[in-house]
Amino acid sequence: SWTADQGENLLFSVVLRPALSGDRLGLITVTGALAVAETLDGAVAPLHATIKWPNDVLLRGRKCCGMLLESSFSGHRRGRPDFVVLGIGLNVNQDRFPKNLSDQAASLKQAARRPIERVPLFAELLDRLEQHYQSLMKGNDAAIRSAYEARLYRNGQPVTLRTTDDGTLISGTVRGISTEGALLLETDGGLQAFHAGAVTSR
Repeated sequence: SWTADQGENLLFSVVLRPALSGDRLGLITVTGALAVAETLDGAVAPLHATIKWPNDVLLRGRKCCGMLLESSFSGHRRGRPDFVVLGIGLNVNQDRFPKNLSDQAASLKQAARRPIERVPLFAELLDRLEQHYQSLMKGNDAAIRSAYEARLYRNGQPVTLRTTDDGTLISGTVRGISTEGALLLETDGGLQAFHAGAVTSR
């Protein structure tokens, strides 16, 4: 769920038909998060947006944007999805949040301490998303991953993850993301990759 006051934020979905295998769909979320973060930099300068893997965008350490990716497979595209839906929720001008979110969530207005016009922000976000998506489809994912890692929250720092199946705790140091968009964690057992949905940092 996403808490949003009517007429204050941006909540939308984009339908895409990527030429990617199922194990690389995490790069769509990487691309979306990067597009949002870059857009926010221009809207709330001099603030700098960071990204908490895999899909949260932060301003001043608080979450202002989240996204989810859903995919549909029929099997006729040889392991590739028929389409994916990238859903994005972005807090723009909301002033208040429920008590259980007040110390974690923020809006662009709160972070920048001024209201933000939604229409030009939305246009800029879609433009950046299209540019990065086209670049990804052309095989330029290395540049996208590098730009994402430059904004990665706690990159090079210790974190503890919890597996979603049995709650096992895994500690290590964040070492960027893999070629599939998985989080790389340097643990006592070596470098390990963790995919979205399999672990959480909560």
